Amino acid sequence: MNKVFLIAITFVLFISNVHASCYDKKLEDSANFTSCQEGGEKGLMSDQYNLARMYQFGVGVAPDSKQAVYWYEKAAKQGHVKAQFNLGLMYNKEQNDVQAVEWYRKAAEQGHLNAQFSLGLMYGSGQGVAQDHKQAVEWYRKAAEQGLDRAQYTLGNMYDQGLGVVQDNQQSLEWYNKAAEQGHAKAQYNLGVVYTNGKGVTQDNVIAYMWLVIASSYGDKIALSGKESVATEMTAEQISEAEKLAKEWMAKHQ
Repeated sequence: MNKVFLIAITFVLFISNVHASCYDKKLEDSANFTSCQEGGEKGLMSDQYNLARMYQFGVGVAPDSKQAVYWYEKAAKQGHVKAQFNLGLMYNKEQNDVQAVEWYRKAAEQGHLNAQFSLGLMYGSGQGVAQDHKQAVEWYRKAAEQGLDRAQYTLGNMYDQGLGVVQDNQQSLEWYNKAAEQGHAKAQYNLGVVYTNGKGVTQDNVIAYMWLVIASSYGDKIALSGKESVATEMTAEQISEAEKLAKEWMAKHQ
């Protein structure tokens, strides 16, 4: 009998802790705000996070960055990873770099890829922490391995320049390729430069031109002048071949 009673109590406690998000797209913003405020004041971290976002972006309430920070911190201290990252962003924006690093780190240690990349940037620039390129590389790598294109491109750059790692053209090429395949225009441009100069690869104007065409189509303005420069060293047939390869690549990656 006591065992049955204990199971029943455990089930009731479990149900009472199950809480859907306070934000409901079907409701008016003001109603959502009230719901999130009630949940936030009860200590529900998902509601605290949503309430912070409402204050940050002025949804259902006038924008208030101080209140946003207050509620993000409430949720962040309970371990809400998105709240930790957003809190880092807000402190970063306010140029409170030490606090930004603290909250980026907490989110990064939970595997938040944008926090990992942001923490890498802080180490790389020496904001809120002593400059340390090795630490920067460590955090870029964690985000890059999760597939973040910006981190892949930046990690490629670190290998390219030998910052925080031994200079390695092959590693640089590998990470530029990963970012480029995801549509990162600067990585695509850098691949164009790599093949133009034959840095760590066989020099190939056709492949260089292909990547510069692709980079310019993705919005890299420098790639346009790079493409024109490479074209002066190419035959009409080579340019036609490169444009065909670029067209095929872009069709495949739509």
